[in-house]
Amino acid sequence: MQNVTTAAAPAPRRSIFVSLRVKLLITFTVLFSVIFTGIFFWFYNFAAERALDRLEDDLVVLVDGAAAGIDGSQLEELYTEAEPNDEGFSDDERFWEQVDWLATVRRIDPRSNSYTMIRGDQPNEFKIVTNAAARLDPEDSAGFMSAFALDDVPPEFAALFDGTRESWMLLEPYSDDWGSWISGYRAIHNSEGETVGVLGTDFRADYFFQVRQQVLDAALPTFAITYFVLFTTVYVVSAWLTRPIARLRSMAVHIGEGNYDIDLSVMTKARIHDEINKFAEVFEIMVGKVRVREETLKKKVEELRIEIDTVKQQAHVSEIVDTDFFRDLQAKARHVRQRKSDINVPEETEKSEAETEPGTSER
Repeated sequence: MQNVTTAAAPAPRRSIFVSLRVKLLITFTVLFSVIFTGIFFWFYNFAAERALDRLEDDLVVLVDGAAAGIDGSQLEELYTEAEPNDEGFSDDERFWEQVDWLATVRRIDPRSNSYTMIRGDQPNEFKIVTNAAARLDPEDSAGFMSAFALDDVPPEFAALFDGTRESWMLLEPYSDDWGSWISGYRAIHNSEGETVGVLGTDFRADYFFQVRQQVLDAALPTFAITYFVLFTTVYVVSAWLTRPIARLRSMAVHIGEGNYDIDLSVMTKARIHDEINKFAEVFEIMVGKVRVREETLKKKVEELRIEIDTVKQQAHVSEIVDTDFFRDLQAKARHVRQRKSDINVPEETEKSEAETEPGTSER
């Protein structure tokens, strides 16, 4: 015989009750969080981009203006012929003439610092020729023909020295020991149109970070207040929306216990109907039908109980009648009746004879 293995029935899953009010709170909280976070970051980036655009416009003006005041042929003669002095600058008048022009540009906009540079002798090496800081801040200024190297030279930056590009704007803010900056560069040409150097202008990006910080400082409290107000509003509104459902649920519990006298008119006679009122109307109709069916069922159950009792009584009687004891008892009863019948017959005969004898003596 083949063994049949029956799989165990899966255990019923436990359900977790979460009220509709809590679901509304969670749903709207998440929704508002996503919306407000999106709005905040959009406004934050928008303000930062507008601030950067403004810085870019100012930087372009400064770079173009500073480059226009540089004599390319003179710059070429300067770094070709002049020599550094003991202070790290140069005694050549051409050096200070160009430095003064760059210092004038810086005075026009103190957020900027302009300088000129050329390629160095080593790969990725560049040399500073003139610098506005040499006049305004000599202690922190790069010296004449001071070299610096870049680990990674952007191709746009290299193209300026090769004469294949006229300008380039580095608008991604970066930081060094002197602050945060964006930079702009423009090629410098001599009288023959040849590229002999590059003008660079570093422009303070503090305004960019200030705008972002101001947006952050202003938006976060506003966001927190608005979030609190909306959360409170949702909390109150959710209570108002779920109150009819809670009342209907309470009524349903009483009806489920057999109390069909619950008055549902408070749920069905509102001036303005919604889905809850419609559900209450359907529920009221359902309760009426269930009540009628239950009463009908009770009557049928009572009738069936009576019929069952009658059948049980008859069956009980049949059980008694069909026993040997009852049949024996019936036989004895018949025998007693028979004997009694036999005894009664002679007595009637004697009476009839006695009535006859007196009449005979009279004759």
